[in-house]
Amino acid sequence: MRIEVARQRGFTSLSRRLVDAMQARCERREQTILFINRRGYSSAMLCTKCGHVEECTHCSIALT
Repeated sequence: MRIEVARQRGFTSLSRRLVDAMQARCERREQTILFINRRGYSSAMLCTKCGHVEECTHCSIALT
């Protein structure tokens, strides 16, 4: 996703590869289901510059 952010010059939640795959399925009149695992309001604290994800010091789960 860091590559996608750089390519889009800003935040993007879906990669170009995923969007293209979903579009191809739609063109074949097939369905697509996206499961988005979210805890809390934000999925994770992610640095858009380096990709670092802040984690809990006790259990290594990404902070939301």
